[in-house]
Amino acid sequence: MLSDLDKKEYDVVLLQTSSPKMQMYVQDKLKLKLHSNQDTMMEVNVTKDLKQVREIQGLLPPFSERWYVIVKLGKNLSYRDLVSTIKASTTCLFLITTEKYVDYKKLKEDLKKDVSVVDLYLTYMKRYDMLYIYQALVPENKRMQKKLFDYLCQSYSSDIEAVMNLFIKLNEGVVVKTRTDIANICGIGGLSVESFLFSMLKPAPTTVRGLHTVMKNRIQAGRELGAIHTVPTFYSFLHKAISSIVQIKMLRDSGMIYKSIRNLPDNFDQHSLMRYQKYFWSLMEIPMSRILRLEAAMGKKRWQNELDIERFIYEYYRLSAMAETVNLKEVRKSIGG
Repeated sequence: MLSDLDKKEYDVVLLQTSSPKMQMYVQDKLKLKLHSNQDTMMEVNVTKDLKQVREIQGLLPPFSERWYVIVKLGKNLSYRDLVSTIKASTTCLFLITTEKYVDYKKLKEDLKKDVSVVDLYLTYMKRYDMLYIYQALVPENKRMQKKLFDYLCQSYSSDIEAVMNLFIKLNEGVVVKTRTDIANICGIGGLSVESFLFSMLKPAPTTVRGLHTVMKNRIQAGRELGAIHTVPTFYSFLHKAISSIVQIKMLRDSGMIYKSIRNLPDNFDQHSLMRYQKYFWSLMEIPMSRILRLEAAMGKKRWQNELDIERFIYEYYRLSAMAETVNLKEVRKSIGG
């Protein structure tokens, strides 16, 4: 949790996030915590940068609590040298950022037995993390109504950069009174590839009127996502999302995961699968047959225009009506079943 940054002592902060503003927030918070300045900070991007860190091991910095070492873990930095340097350092606080989950996981496991680690895996924010950053960045007299904050938590938890942008705007005095105000700053959060996917996977309507209403709404949402991403890209995103939730269902059915998506074998992209954690329990209630039916309705060729999106939705609900509402002839007839 972000609140772990308020603990009195730790040696390493391990951070993975796609949000540059969140990274900057954590970086600045640690700088203030240590009373650091340019003379007591250093950056490590390549192996040779570690030499400077080793030279000050055991020495306390002037006017600061500890030396502040900011590390970007990458292919030009020796992993072994980094780990040995951290374990030997008694007067440094390390902020380490990683791009690959496998690196994050390995570094956490290799360090936690010897040093105190605050691990922040922020691919999305849970409510308590969002509340923490909200209270840290936005003065009480500039905050939104509670119902808007609740909506933000529900709709934008996976878009950390957008949330940070909103909180910065609020801090600057921008007034947010409606969901539209939030969307104008954050973009479309309630409508995403994931939200579209899970809306499609709800049980098929059982009346003609219900079917027509749902299809109308899904077609409109599909058109909007096609306009936002381009239609071919929307197809690719949706296809990847379906593949991801199929993997999650298989992992759960095989007993490799139970309540959360973590500690996966290296052949799984845990970073990508983790974004579906908030949908985990909803996903467990969806039959695999329904997911595979949706995948079949997409077809093998990338969509090129809005007509392809409409065809996909019609085909999916035709197949769904046949499979899940076999006794409702009028529903099947209404969509050509």
